[in-house]
Parts: sequence; C-alpha cells; structure tokens
Amino acid sequence: MMPKKPSTEKDNETAYDPSTAARIEAAIIRLQAGKPSNTDLKKQLRAGKFKVNISSVAKEAGVSRTLIGHKNCTYPAQRKRVLGIRGNEPAQGTLMATVRKLRAEVVEAKSRERLDASLRAALLRRVFNADKAVGRAERKSKRSISRTTSGHIGKGVPESNVIDFDKGPDKQ
Repeated sequence: MMPKKPSTEKDNETAYDPSTAARIEAAIIRLQAGKPSNTDLKKQLRAGKFKVNISSVAKEAGVSRTLIGHKNCTYPAQRKRVLGIRGNEPAQGTLMATVRKLRAEVVEAKSRERLDASLRAALLRRVFNADKAVGRAERKSKRSISRTTSGHIGKGVPESNVIDFDKGPDKQ
C-alpha cells in the first residue's frame, strides 16, 4: 500500500469552469424569479420558507456549496451577486410569508383598537361619574349655604346654634 500524500491547498482548489458558472447564473435567475426547479426548494417556496442564499443557489445549480460559499471561493462574482440579492430581499423572502406577516399585523392592530376602545369607554365613564359627583357637591353646597343665610330657624340649623344679633349676647 502506498502512503497517502499530504494534501496541500492547491489540491483542495477547484478549477474555474465556465459551464459551472453558467449553471450558477441560471440558478440565480430562476431563484430570483421564484421558479426553482429543485423539488426541495419548491417545497420551501410553497411553505413560505424560501430564501435566496448561498445554499439555495448551490442546491438549485446542483453544485457544492463551497464553490460559492466562502471568501476565497472559485466563483467570487456569483457569490457577490448572491450576497447582494440576499441583502436586498425582505427577511421573509416570499409573497406568502409577507401575507402571513401582514395578517398577523392586522390581528394585532385590531386587538390594540379593541383595547383602546375599552380604555376610552372606561375614561368616559370616569368623566361622567366625576361630573355627577360635581353636580351632587354643588347641590349640597347650595343647600348648606341656603340654610345658613335664610335665617329660618328650624330648617336644618338647630336653634341653639343660632345667635340673634338683634337681642345681643346678654339678652338671649
């Protein structure tokens, strides 16, 4: 048996192949259009979990992810293009995911609207109750004032508490 030759960096490099570059470019175009040919990616698209990234492009092109997946890869132009696409797309990536997100926002907005309506009703009830309390206090105050200024003994003020100033304090 022959001893294994130590691997070098050159042994791990893959030579640039124009047909592979073309396959990667075609995969990028299909994925941007939302029309993958790979069955796994089609399932992700239907489930709303599809994203254009290094892995999905490599899977669609039928190549190894390492060809475009690291800084010093064999196809840096395609890597740069994929990373540019990934930075520009929405976080969810698909129309279905966007619809789900918007529906969730609508549910949340309706919930906040119900809460706001409930708070407004509670505040309105407090205003009405405060208005009633002010009305009661005003009426009570008027009754109290009319009792002390009317001079009628026996209408709410005991006679012992009333001083007749015409007679004077000695003559009572």
